[in-house]
Amino acid sequence: MDFKGFKVLPAEGRLVEPTEQKAVGLTLEAATILDCVPLASEVLVEVGRRVPTGLTLAAAHNEWSESHFPNLETPSKLPRQPLDTKTPAGLVHVTVSAIKQWRRGMDSHFGFEGYFLSLLVSPDNSAIWDARGDRAS
Repeated sequence: MDFKGFKVLPAEGRLVEPTEQKAVGLTLEAATILDCVPLASEVLVEVGRRVPTGLTLAAAHNEWSESHFPNLETPSKLPRQPLDTKTPAGLVHVTVSAIKQWRRGMDSHFGFEGYFLSLLVSPDNSAIWDARGDRAS
């Protein structure tokens, strides 16, 4: 699905309903998500999975270790929940990869150089609930 400046893709093997995918895209478009990540030659937005209720934030984002999670940043325009918050019902995990250059190999956690943003989005409320980002190398 195409939106202003980006496409929303279902993450491989983690399909959500097309209406939910569209709601996520409209939410990110309204939040001007491209203004929240560094300029890149390619931006991938993937809708991953529904997030179970009651998870820790680190488990809900599921991208970084529990020990590294508190060090992550949140772009200034986006919401950040307190670390001890548990996830409510109805969230979807979404990733935004701002890719400057692809980097294949074992030394690249994300497989590219750029910026990686993990979002917990509430499609029903048209809102980003929590955002965490990190440089990707």
